[in-house]
Parts: sequence; C-alpha cells; structure tokens
Amino acid sequence: MDKMLKYICGSKSEFLGIRSIKTVNLVLIKKEYVLEIIYAMAGGGGQGGGIAAFLPFIIIMGIIYFLMIRPQSKRQKEKKTMLENLKKGDKVLTIGGIHGVISGLKAKGTVIVLKIGKNNDLTVNRSAIAGLAGSVTEEDTSIVEN
Repeated sequence: MDKMLKYICGSKSEFLGIRSIKTVNLVLIKKEYVLEIIYAMAGGGGQGGGIAAFLPFIIIMGIIYFLMIRPQSKRQKEKKTMLENLKKGDKVLTIGGIHGVISGLKAKGTVIVLKIGKNNDLTVNRSAIAGLAGSVTEEDTSIVEN
C-alpha cells in the first residue's frame, strides 16, 4: 500500500498535505483515499451503460403492448370485418340499443336501413352498428369519445 502511495503521489506526506503522519486516524484516511483512487483507476463504480439501462422500460412497454394494445387492436379488426360483412337480413344492435333487421343498404353501403317494426324503418350509418344481435356485449354499445 505504501509503495502504491509513493508511486501515485511521490511521497506519503504530499498525498495528505502534511509533513509527518503521527496518528492512526490519518493513516486510515490515507488508506481510504488510496483505495478510492485505485477503484477509480480500475473503472469500477460507473453508471451501467448500453441497453441494460433501458431494459426495465423495454420490459414495461412489452407488457403494456401484450396486455392493452394488442387485444384492443384485435377487437377493432374483428369489428371492422363484421361491419364489412353485414348483409340484408342480419339481425343487428345499434350503439343506441335499437334492435333491428337490415332491410337494405344505401349510399354505397355506408348507410343501412333497419326494419325495427312492421311499418318502421330506421336509417343509420354503418358505424352506428354495435354488432350482430346475438354477439353484442355491453362494452360494444358504449360510446367512446376520441
């Protein structure tokens, strides 16, 4: 240890800024400084670099994707295909809770005519259809504002 201190500072007294070492406490302080210098020279104690620092954030984003984003996009895709495949005679439920049977399509399929009674027809947009009457949940009939 003393040889290391002489190598770094030239002499023991230059390192501590005193002329002579008389107490044990100063010797312990000197050894702590030397250990810190050696540790710093070895390159230890630095920040973790690279991808390891971002690993927790990457894991959290993966969990969010698989638990929230992916199921929602899957439901949207299923609803889109259901709306595209609507045809005359299908029993549907609107987001307003109106049950009806599709009696026709207007305006290139963007407007649907629902028969809700013997003499009652209702015209709604295709996007107002929550789903087929047997497969609609309460979540499908709620209005989501963007």
